[in-house]
Amino acid sequence: MKVLVLTEAELREVVVVDQAAVKAIENAFTWLAQGKVSMPPIMHIEVSEHQGDVDIKSAYVQGLDRFAVKIGEGFFQNYKLGLPNSPAMMVVLSYRTGMAEAQAVVTCTPSRIPYIKSDWIHPGLHITAMGADLPEKQEFEPDVVKLADMLVCDRKSQSFSMGEFHHAFEAGIISETSPVTELGEITAGLKPGRQTDDQITICDLSGTGVQDTAIADLALQQAAKQGLGIEIEINRG
Repeated sequence: MKVLVLTEAELREVVVVDQAAVKAIENAFTWLAQGKVSMPPIMHIEVSEHQGDVDIKSAYVQGLDRFAVKIGEGFFQNYKLGLPNSPAMMVVLSYRTGMAEAQAVVTCTPSRIPYIKSDWIHPGLHITAMGADLPEKQEFEPDVVKLADMLVCDRKSQSFSMGEFHHAFEAGIISETSPVTELGEITAGLKPGRQTDDQITICDLSGTGVQDTAIADLALQQAAKQGLGIEIEINRG
């Protein structure tokens, strides 16, 4: 995989304050107003020891094949070292390139419009989908499921009411009798998992209470061994 690096000088050549730049920014705010943007809160890291901070910003726009992650710094004593006070960089990521090169992909977004396209799927790819934990959420085009050699979920009955398999079920791509393996059947040794390196496999996870119980039990066991936690007296009235 090749990575294109643009220097500050090159960026200043290709992006200037002109009508095209104004239009690009206008489009950005229009997409935001139209509800086409998935944009998390700004991640702010305070670096008080060095009198500075770091901000990380990103946004995904429906219909675009790529999105940017911006890392901007503010270290206002850098001039004493002969360094810029506010260095920054943008990393542009492409879904298409990422999927084409990847052997495993994990999706975990609250998207309600599918962004994983069927023509991105290739032999040997494994996808674990965790974002669609409500019936309205969807990360895959339904045809993605049709391309899989093996379908796995946490709970089959649950996956037909929410998650990626739910949308494939509604689209008539799979049915209640389709060969969907539950994850527990694999971990218990009742059914096999992936058989060959070129298989396309999809695991649709919408979450189960038993996972929470298992990890909570482990946390309490480890806490007891290490003497951690505070006991609080609760008076029963």
